[in-house]
Amino acid sequence: MTQLDPLGDTIAVFATSPHLHVVNQVHTGLQQIRGIMLSNDGKYMAAAGLAGGGMAVFEVTEGGANLELKARNTGLGSVQLTSFVWL
Repeated sequence: MTQLDPLGDTIAVFATSPHLHVVNQVHTGLQQIRGIMLSNDGKYMAAAGLAGGGMAVFEVTEGGANLELKARNTGLGSVQLTSFVWL
């Protein structure tokens, strides 16, 4: 049986210059992330966990090197949070 990390899945942040490399890994509190979307202006990222943690909105900070949790919907009473529309 697979053990889920209590801190949730991570989102890796990469830089491409001078070569592709990992800048940061941010624990999300989400289990088995199945949807991610970046806002058109690049300031916010929404992600949803299939197996737990609900849906979370992060602000992209530090010039894109970090994510700061701004809101979370745990989905109590809902069977699916992995489908969402970003306006």
